Amino acid sequence: MKKIQYIIVALFLLQINSAEAQTQTVNIKAPGFVRPLVERWIAEYQKINSDLSFQLGQKKDNAITFVLEEKGEKKEETVFFGRYAIVPFTGKDSEAAALIAKKKLNDKRIKNLLFEKDDLSEEKSDKLEDKLHIYTGAQSFSVALPYAAAYGLTAADYRGKRIQGDDRFLNKAVGEDAWGLGISALGNLYDLQSRHLKDQLQVASLDDSKKIDLTASLDEVLEALETYTVEGIDVEKIGFAFDVNNLQLNRFVNWVLTDGQQYLHEYGLLTLSQKDLISQQRSLHHQDIARR
Repeated sequence: MKKIQYIIVALFLLQINSAEAQTQTVNIKAPGFVRPLVERWIAEYQKINSDLSFQLGQKKDNAITFVLEEKGEKKEETVFFGRYAIVPFTGKDSEAAALIAKKKLNDKRIKNLLFEKDDLSEEKSDKLEDKLHIYTGAQSFSVALPYAAAYGLTAADYRGKRIQGDDRFLNKAVGEDAWGLGISALGNLYDLQSRHLKDQLQVASLDDSKKIDLTASLDEVLEALETYTVEGIDVEKIGFAFDVNNLQLNRFVNWVLTDGQQYLHEYGLLTLSQKDLISQQRSLHHQDIARR
């Protein structure tokens, strides 16, 4: 009888060890504006799956790396799960806000304000250039990079000051400078609880303002951006780069493309078009078939 008990205990321990051996730790280093969404995904996913554990803030092997734009070469397979919007902003009721409100911003004026001019450029100087102080992020995950790319430029072309660390630090720098103008993602500028702009911030007045009311709730802004293209607001795809040969990572990313989609608006991101979402799901499915 004791021998049978020992065998049962041994089998039970073997099962535990086997389960632990199959559990993988995934390292995720996420931009600040998307980190609350990632934390929610992890919490919801682990309620139904125990094959993965997650470490946020890490950039090691067995990782999921965020991709903030569709352009450029990717070393690993990239699957896009949604979109995000980059907007220009100032301090609330600041000198910069008042001055911009008189002029309004369109693509041409934003390019003149934010970026250094080419030595051979024949464009006239904008009267706002000498008055406004430009702030952009310097981190590799800063939205300054894709925003510059949308104008056919690079991060090195920005005028003004580069703020180290996550783009969330731009809020303080711009909010404390009466003449400050910065660019950031909606998730950094709007309070996810109240669904309105954070107290010290104001979105810069845009020439295309008839299409969108940026003082409205975050949900109304997201709805408008999923309907219209607005000058001065850059909308980019966001996705994961990861090893498609890893079965557990494939399962997690597939969950993001299905069940995980319901949380995008809650955390300030836009959805993909239905066509693009289906395309990403098919791409992942085909990779899974090829791997098998």
